[in-house]
Amino acid sequence: MKKWFCFVLAATALSDVFGQNLFAAKAKGSYGFIDHTGQWIIPATFDDAEAFNNGYARIKKSGQWSYIDKDKRIVTGFRFDKAYNFEGEVARVGIMDKETRKITYGLINTKGQWVGRREFAEIGKFADNGLALAQTRSGDWGFIDKNGQWVILPTFGGLRDFHDGLAMARSKGKWGYIDKTGHWVIPPIYNHAINFREGFASIETKGGRWALIDTQGMPVGSLAFDVLKPFSDSVTTARLDGRWGIVGKQGQWIVEPKFDYLGQFVDGLCRTRRERFYWGVVDKAGKWVIQADFENVLPFSEGVCRVKKGTLWGYMDRTGKWVVEPTFQSAEAFHNGYATVKMKGEWGIIDRTGKVTLEPSFDKIRPQDEGDDTAEGEETEMKDE
Repeated sequence: MKKWFCFVLAATALSDVFGQNLFAAKAKGSYGFIDHTGQWIIPATFDDAEAFNNGYARIKKSGQWSYIDKDKRIVTGFRFDKAYNFEGEVARVGIMDKETRKITYGLINTKGQWVGRREFAEIGKFADNGLALAQTRSGDWGFIDKNGQWVILPTFGGLRDFHDGLAMARSKGKWGYIDKTGHWVIPPIYNHAINFREGFASIETKGGRWALIDTQGMPVGSLAFDVLKPFSDSVTTARLDGRWGIVGKQGQWIVEPKFDYLGQFVDGLCRTRRERFYWGVVDKAGKWVIQADFENVLPFSEGVCRVKKGTLWGYMDRTGKWVVEPTFQSAEAFHNGYATVKMKGEWGIIDRTGKVTLEPSFDKIRPQDEGDDTAEGEETEMKDE
Protein backbone atom coordinates (compact mmCIF):
# COMPACT_ATOMS: atom_id res chain seq x y z
CA MET A 1 0.00 0.00 0.00
CA LYS A 2 2.87 2.33 0.91
CA LYS A 3 4.58 1.65 -2.42
CA TRP A 4 1.37 2.38 -4.30
CA PHE A 5 0.90 5.66 -2.41
CA CYS A 6 4.47 6.71 -3.26
CA PHE A 7 3.90 5.81 -6.89
CA VAL A 8 0.78 7.99 -7.02
CA LEU A 9 2.67 10.90 -5.47
CA ALA A 10 5.50 10.52 -7.97
CA ALA A 11 3.09 10.33 -10.90
CA THR A 12 1.28 13.44 -9.66
CA ALA A 13 4.56 15.31 -9.38
CA LEU A 14 5.59 14.34 -12.90
CA SER A 15 2.17 15.38 -14.19
CA ASP A 16 2.60 18.76 -12.50
CA VAL A 17 6.10 19.21 -13.89
CA PHE A 18 5.12 18.36 -17.42
CA GLY A 19 1.66 19.85 -17.29
CA GLN A 20 0.48 23.40 -17.02
CA ASN A 21 3.09 24.44 -14.43
CA LEU A 22 5.95 24.72 -16.90
CA PHE A 23 6.97 28.17 -18.10
CA ALA A 24 8.74 29.02 -21.34
CA ALA A 25 11.70 31.13 -20.20
CA LYS A 26 14.45 33.08 -21.93
CA ALA A 27 17.99 33.41 -20.59
CA LYS A 28 21.13 34.54 -22.42
CA GLY A 29 19.17 34.79 -25.67
CA SER A 30 17.70 31.26 -25.71
CA TYR A 31 14.43 29.71 -24.59
CA GLY A 32 13.79 26.58 -22.57
CA PHE A 33 11.30 25.46 -19.93
CA ILE A 34 11.43 25.98 -16.17
CA ASP A 35 9.21 25.13 -13.21
CA HIS A 36 7.98 27.77 -10.74
CA THR A 37 11.23 27.56 -8.76
CA GLY A 38 13.35 28.35 -11.82
CA GLN A 39 14.77 24.86 -12.29
CA TRP A 40 15.45 24.09 -15.95
CA ILE A 41 13.29 21.11 -16.90
CA ILE A 42 14.08 21.44 -20.61
CA PRO A 43 17.36 23.28 -21.30
CA ALA A 44 17.40 26.66 -23.05
CA THR A 45 18.42 25.67 -26.57
CA PHE A 46 15.63 27.23 -28.65
CA ASP A 47 15.29 30.58 -30.42
CA ASP A 48 11.69 30.87 -29.22
CA ALA A 49 9.18 28.79 -27.28
CA GLU A 50 5.57 28.91 -26.15
CA ALA A 51 3.84 27.39 -23.12
CA PHE A 52 2.81 23.74 -22.96
CA ASN A 53 -0.76 23.16 -24.08
CA ASN A 54 -2.47 19.76 -24.31
CA GLY A 55 0.84 18.04 -23.62
CA TYR A 56 2.88 19.82 -26.32
CA ALA A 57 4.77 23.08 -26.63
CA ARG A 58 5.82 25.00 -29.72
CA ILE A 59 9.56 25.56 -30.14
CA LYS A 60 11.53 27.46 -32.76
CA LYS A 61 14.99 27.23 -34.31
CA SER A 62 16.44 29.06 -37.32
CA GLY A 63 13.05 30.58 -38.16
CA GLN A 64 11.16 27.27 -38.22
CA TRP A 65 8.71 25.86 -35.70
CA SER A 66 8.36 22.39 -34.25
CA TYR A 67 6.78 20.76 -31.18
CA ILE A 68 8.18 19.12 -28.07
CA ASP A 69 6.20 16.74 -25.88
CA LYS A 70 6.20 16.08 -22.13
CA ASP A 71 8.93 13.47 -22.53
CA LYS A 72 11.23 16.09 -24.11
CA ARG A 73 10.77 14.40 -27.50
CA ILE A 74 10.81 16.74 -30.50
CA VAL A 75 7.82 15.59 -32.49
CA THR A 76 8.36 16.80 -36.03
CA GLY A 77 11.65 18.49 -36.76
CA PHE A 78 11.82 22.24 -37.42
CA ARG A 79 9.93 22.69 -40.68
CA PHE A 80 6.93 24.97 -40.19
CA ASP A 81 6.67 28.71 -40.79
CA LYS A 82 3.48 28.85 -38.70
CA ALA A 83 2.44 26.53 -35.88
CA TYR A 84 -0.46 26.62 -33.44
CA ASN A 85 -1.31 24.69 -30.28
CA PHE A 86 -2.44 21.10 -30.48
CA GLU A 87 -6.20 20.72 -30.20
CA GLY A 88 -6.66 17.15 -29.15
CA GLU A 89 -4.79 15.00 -31.67
CA VAL A 90 -4.20 17.64 -34.35
CA ALA A 91 -2.48 20.99 -34.75
CA ARG A 92 -2.68 23.67 -37.44
CA VAL A 93 0.59 24.38 -39.24
CA GLY A 94 1.65 26.41 -42.25
CA ILE A 95 4.51 26.28 -44.76
CA MET A 96 5.53 29.30 -46.83
CA ASP A 97 6.20 29.05 -50.56
CA LYS A 98 9.63 30.59 -51.10
CA GLU A 99 8.65 32.17 -54.42
CA THR A 100 5.16 33.51 -53.72
CA ARG A 101 5.72 34.04 -49.96
CA LYS A 102 2.21 32.69 -49.39
CA ILE A 103 1.56 30.25 -46.57
CA THR A 104 -0.39 27.04 -47.13
CA TYR A 105 -2.00 25.50 -44.05
CA GLY A 106 -2.87 21.96 -43.08
CA LEU A 107 -3.19 19.69 -40.05
CA ILE A 108 -0.65 17.36 -38.47
CA ASN A 109 -1.10 14.65 -35.84
CA THR A 110 0.97 14.04 -32.72
CA LYS A 111 3.48 12.03 -34.77
CA GLY A 112 4.08 14.99 -37.07
CA GLN A 113 2.24 13.35 -39.98
CA TRP A 114 -0.06 15.29 -42.29
CA VAL A 115 -3.80 14.77 -41.79
CA GLY A 116 -6.16 15.35 -44.72
CA ARG A 117 -5.83 18.22 -47.17
CA ARG A 118 -2.85 20.59 -47.32
CA GLU A 119 -4.39 23.32 -49.41
CA PHE A 120 -5.82 26.00 -47.14
CA ALA A 121 -5.07 29.71 -47.14
CA GLU A 122 -6.19 29.83 -43.49
CA ILE A 123 -7.51 27.50 -40.80
CA GLY A 124 -9.21 28.68 -37.62
CA LYS A 125 -9.31 27.16 -34.18
CA PHE A 126 -11.56 24.13 -33.71
CA ALA A 127 -14.87 24.82 -31.99
CA ASP A 128 -16.59 22.54 -29.46
CA ASN A 129 -18.45 20.83 -32.31
CA GLY A 130 -15.15 19.70 -33.84
CA LEU A 131 -15.29 22.08 -36.80
CA ALA A 132 -12.84 24.80 -37.81
CA LEU A 133 -13.40 27.47 -40.40
CA ALA A 134 -11.03 27.31 -43.36
CA GLN A 135 -10.35 29.45 -46.42
CA THR A 136 -9.50 28.35 -49.93
CA ARG A 137 -6.89 30.00 -52.11
CA SER A 138 -9.71 31.66 -54.04
CA GLY A 139 -10.90 33.38 -50.85
CA ASP A 140 -14.02 31.34 -50.08
CA TRP A 141 -14.77 30.02 -46.59
CA GLY A 142 -16.17 26.74 -45.26
CA PHE A 143 -15.71 24.39 -42.31
CA ILE A 144 -13.41 21.36 -41.99
CA ASP A 145 -13.22 18.58 -39.42
CA LYS A 146 -10.17 17.17 -37.63
CA ASN A 147 -9.56 14.83 -40.54
CA GLY A 148 -8.86 17.89 -42.67
CA GLN A 149 -11.94 17.30 -44.82
CA TRP A 150 -14.68 19.71 -45.82
CA VAL A 151 -17.86 19.30 -43.77
CA ILE A 152 -19.45 22.56 -44.92
CA LEU A 153 -18.27 23.37 -48.42
CA PRO A 154 -16.44 26.67 -49.06
CA THR A 155 -19.26 28.71 -50.56
CA PHE A 156 -19.25 31.73 -48.23
CA GLY A 157 -17.62 35.13 -48.50
CA GLY A 158 -16.89 35.20 -44.77
CA LEU A 159 -17.39 33.05 -41.68
CA ARG A 160 -17.10 33.20 -37.92
CA ASP A 161 -16.80 30.34 -35.43
CA PHE A 162 -19.80 28.41 -34.15
CA HIS A 163 -21.47 29.62 -30.96
CA ASP A 164 -24.77 28.37 -29.59
CA GLY A 165 -24.98 25.99 -32.56
CA LEU A 166 -24.87 28.78 -35.15
CA ALA A 167 -22.11 30.44 -37.14
CA MET A 168 -22.12 33.84 -38.77
CA ALA A 169 -21.80 33.57 -42.54
CA ARG A 170 -21.63 36.14 -45.32
CA SER A 171 -23.17 35.86 -48.75
CA LYS A 172 -23.32 38.63 -51.35
CA GLY A 173 -22.04 41.15 -48.84
CA LYS A 174 -24.67 40.42 -46.16
CA TRP A 175 -24.40 38.48 -42.91
CA GLY A 176 -26.69 35.77 -41.57
CA TYR A 177 -26.36 32.59 -39.51
CA ILE A 178 -25.99 28.94 -40.56
CA ASP A 179 -26.29 25.66 -38.65
CA LYS A 180 -23.77 22.80 -38.58
CA THR A 181 -25.12 21.44 -41.86
CA GLY A 182 -24.41 24.72 -43.64
CA HIS A 183 -28.08 25.65 -44.06
CA TRP A 184 -29.33 29.15 -43.36
CA VAL A 185 -31.24 29.47 -40.08
CA ILE A 186 -31.29 33.26 -40.24
CA PRO A 187 -30.94 34.56 -43.81
CA PRO A 188 -28.11 36.95 -44.77
CA ILE A 189 -29.83 40.32 -44.46
CA TYR A 190 -27.53 42.26 -42.13
CA ASN A 191 -24.74 44.66 -43.06
CA HIS A 192 -22.99 43.92 -39.78
CA ALA A 193 -23.54 41.41 -36.99
CA ILE A 194 -21.90 39.74 -34.00
CA ASN A 195 -21.83 36.04 -33.11
CA PHE A 196 -24.37 34.46 -30.78
CA ARG A 197 -23.61 34.23 -27.08
CA GLU A 198 -25.99 32.72 -24.53
CA GLY A 199 -28.79 32.57 -27.08
CA PHE A 200 -28.60 36.16 -28.33
CA ALA A 201 -26.78 38.02 -31.09
CA SER A 202 -26.24 41.69 -31.89
CA ILE A 203 -27.19 42.91 -35.35
CA GLU A 204 -27.02 46.29 -37.03
CA THR A 205 -30.45 47.66 -37.89
CA LYS A 206 -31.32 49.58 -41.04
CA GLY A 207 -31.06 52.79 -39.05
CA GLY A 208 -27.43 52.05 -38.20
CA ARG A 209 -28.02 51.19 -34.56
CA TRP A 210 -27.67 47.77 -32.90
CA ALA A 211 -30.35 45.46 -31.52
CA LEU A 212 -30.76 41.96 -30.13
CA ILE A 213 -32.15 38.90 -31.89
CA ASP A 214 -32.71 35.34 -30.67
CA THR A 215 -31.62 32.11 -32.38
CA GLN A 216 -34.72 32.21 -34.60
CA GLY A 217 -33.88 35.71 -35.81
CA MET A 218 -36.70 37.31 -33.82
CA PRO A 219 -36.17 40.77 -32.24
CA VAL A 220 -35.65 40.88 -28.48
CA GLY A 221 -36.89 44.02 -26.78
CA SER A 222 -37.55 47.35 -28.45
CA LEU A 223 -34.37 49.24 -27.59
CA ALA A 224 -31.60 50.09 -30.04
CA PHE A 225 -28.03 50.98 -29.16
CA ASP A 226 -24.98 52.68 -30.62
CA VAL A 227 -22.82 49.74 -29.48
CA LEU A 228 -24.00 46.37 -28.16
CA LYS A 229 -21.49 43.79 -26.96
CA PRO A 230 -21.98 40.00 -26.90
CA PHE A 231 -23.68 38.49 -23.86
CA SER A 232 -21.58 37.08 -21.04
CA ASP A 233 -22.64 36.14 -17.53
CA SER A 234 -26.34 36.55 -18.52
CA VAL A 235 -25.94 40.27 -19.26
CA THR A 236 -24.35 42.50 -21.84
CA THR A 237 -23.11 46.08 -21.96
CA ALA A 238 -24.26 48.74 -24.39
CA ARG A 239 -23.60 52.34 -25.31
CA LEU A 240 -26.28 54.90 -26.10
CA ASP A 241 -25.64 58.58 -26.77
CA GLY A 242 -22.11 58.37 -25.43
CA ARG A 243 -22.84 56.58 -22.15
CA TRP A 244 -22.62 52.89 -21.21
CA GLY A 245 -25.10 50.77 -19.28
CA ILE A 246 -25.99 47.13 -18.55
CA VAL A 247 -28.64 45.24 -20.56
CA GLY A 248 -30.56 42.06 -19.65
CA LYS A 249 -31.92 39.19 -21.71
CA GLN A 250 -35.23 40.93 -22.32
CA GLY A 251 -33.33 43.69 -24.10
CA GLN A 252 -34.02 46.08 -21.21
CA TRP A 253 -31.74 48.35 -19.23
CA ILE A 254 -30.72 46.75 -15.94
CA VAL A 255 -28.48 49.71 -15.22
CA GLU A 256 -29.22 52.88 -17.15
CA PRO A 257 -26.34 54.26 -19.24
CA LYS A 258 -24.18 56.36 -16.92
CA PHE A 259 -20.63 55.05 -17.36
CA ASP A 260 -17.88 56.40 -19.60
CA TYR A 261 -17.11 52.84 -20.71
CA LEU A 262 -17.95 49.23 -19.82
CA GLY A 263 -16.18 46.06 -20.91
CA GLN A 264 -17.69 42.56 -20.74
CA PHE A 265 -18.74 40.77 -17.58
CA VAL A 266 -16.69 37.84 -16.30
CA ASP A 267 -17.82 36.04 -13.14
CA GLY A 268 -20.19 38.86 -12.27
CA LEU A 269 -17.71 41.72 -12.60
CA CYS A 270 -16.86 44.19 -15.35
CA ARG A 271 -14.05 46.70 -15.84
CA THR A 272 -15.08 50.30 -16.40
CA ARG A 273 -13.48 53.67 -16.95
CA ARG A 274 -14.02 57.32 -16.09
CA GLU A 275 -12.54 60.40 -17.72
CA ARG A 276 -10.78 58.17 -20.28
CA PHE A 277 -7.84 57.61 -17.94
CA TYR A 278 -9.00 55.94 -14.71
CA TRP A 279 -10.18 52.36 -14.41
CA GLY A 280 -12.21 50.38 -11.90
CA VAL A 281 -14.65 47.44 -11.60
CA VAL A 282 -18.44 47.25 -11.13
CA ASP A 283 -20.87 44.40 -10.46
CA LYS A 284 -24.07 43.58 -12.36
CA ALA A 285 -26.03 46.12 -10.32
CA GLY A 286 -23.61 48.82 -11.42
CA LYS A 287 -22.14 49.12 -7.92
CA TRP A 288 -18.45 49.86 -7.52
CA VAL A 289 -16.28 46.96 -6.43
CA ILE A 290 -13.03 48.73 -7.28
CA GLN A 291 -13.30 52.49 -7.58
CA ALA A 292 -12.14 53.96 -10.89
CA ASP A 293 -8.99 55.49 -9.43
CA PHE A 294 -6.34 53.43 -11.24
CA GLU A 295 -4.33 53.76 -14.41
CA ASN A 296 -5.50 50.33 -15.58
CA VAL A 297 -7.49 47.33 -14.38
CA LEU A 298 -7.40 44.06 -16.33
CA PRO A 299 -9.90 41.14 -16.18
CA PHE A 300 -10.02 38.72 -13.24
CA SER A 301 -8.22 35.39 -13.35
CA GLU A 302 -8.32 32.90 -10.47
CA GLY A 303 -10.14 35.41 -8.29
CA VAL A 304 -7.76 38.35 -8.67
CA CYS A 305 -7.24 41.10 -11.21
CA ARG A 306 -4.18 43.08 -12.23
CA VAL A 307 -4.32 46.73 -11.21
CA LYS A 308 -1.93 49.49 -12.22
CA LYS A 309 -1.31 52.25 -9.68
CA GLY A 310 0.96 54.95 -11.03
CA THR A 311 3.60 53.07 -12.99
CA LEU A 312 3.47 49.80 -11.01
CA TRP A 313 1.24 46.74 -11.12
CA GLY A 314 -0.26 44.67 -8.32
CA TYR A 315 -3.22 42.34 -7.75
CA MET A 316 -6.62 42.96 -6.12
CA ASP A 317 -9.30 40.48 -5.05
CA ARG A 318 -13.05 40.65 -5.75
CA THR A 319 -13.63 42.92 -2.77
CA GLY A 320 -11.15 45.53 -3.96
CA LYS A 321 -8.45 44.63 -1.43
CA TRP A 322 -4.81 44.41 -2.42
CA VAL A 323 -3.68 40.79 -2.48
CA VAL A 324 -0.27 41.76 -3.83
CA GLU A 325 0.78 45.38 -3.48
CA PRO A 326 1.75 47.25 -6.69
CA THR A 327 5.49 46.62 -6.97
CA PHE A 328 5.97 45.31 -10.51
CA GLN A 329 6.88 46.94 -13.82
CA SER A 330 4.70 44.37 -15.55
CA ALA A 331 2.48 41.52 -14.34
CA GLU A 332 0.66 38.66 -16.06
CA ALA A 333 -2.54 36.88 -15.05
CA PHE A 334 -2.46 33.99 -12.60
CA HIS A 335 -2.65 30.47 -13.99
CA ASN A 336 -2.54 27.37 -11.81
CA GLY A 337 -1.63 29.51 -8.82
CA TYR A 338 1.37 31.31 -10.31
CA ALA A 339 1.98 34.53 -12.22
CA THR A 340 5.00 35.93 -14.04
CA VAL A 341 6.12 39.42 -13.00
CA LYS A 342 8.79 41.89 -14.04
CA MET A 343 11.05 43.86 -11.69
CA LYS A 344 14.11 45.93 -12.58
CA GLY A 345 13.90 44.72 -16.17
CA GLU A 346 13.91 40.99 -15.36
CA TRP A 347 11.18 38.40 -14.98
CA GLY A 348 10.34 36.12 -12.06
CA ILE A 349 7.37 34.18 -10.63
CA ILE A 350 5.08 34.75 -7.64
CA ASP A 351 2.36 32.65 -6.04
CA ARG A 352 -1.15 33.76 -5.05
CA THR A 353 0.07 35.21 -1.73
CA GLY A 354 2.61 37.40 -3.50
CA LYS A 355 5.50 35.26 -2.31
CA VAL A 356 8.34 35.28 -4.81
CA THR A 357 8.95 31.66 -5.77
CA LEU A 358 11.50 32.67 -8.39
CA GLU A 359 13.54 35.84 -8.04
CA PRO A 360 13.45 37.99 -11.21
CA SER A 361 16.50 36.89 -13.18
CA PHE A 362 15.22 35.94 -16.66
CA ASP A 363 15.09 37.95 -19.87
CA LYS A 364 11.52 36.77 -20.36
CA ILE A 365 9.09 34.27 -18.86
CA ARG A 366 6.04 33.53 -20.95
CA PRO A 367 2.69 33.28 -19.18
CA GLN A 368 1.39 29.75 -18.94
CA ASP A 369 -1.71 30.40 -21.03
CA GLU A 370 -1.09 32.90 -23.80
CA GLY A 371 -3.19 30.99 -26.33
CA ASP A 372 -2.59 31.55 -30.02
CA ASP A 373 -3.94 33.56 -32.88
CA THR A 374 -7.23 32.35 -34.28
CA ALA A 375 -8.39 32.87 -37.83
CA GLU A 376 -12.01 33.97 -37.79
CA GLY A 377 -12.79 34.68 -41.40
CA GLU A 378 -13.35 38.36 -41.90
CA GLU A 379 -13.93 40.05 -38.57
CA THR A 380 -17.08 42.08 -38.21
CA GLU A 381 -16.65 44.08 -35.04
CA MET A 382 -18.24 47.17 -33.57
CA LYS A 383 -15.90 49.84 -32.33
CA ASP A 384 -16.26 50.20 -28.56
CA GLU A 385 -15.11 53.74 -28.20
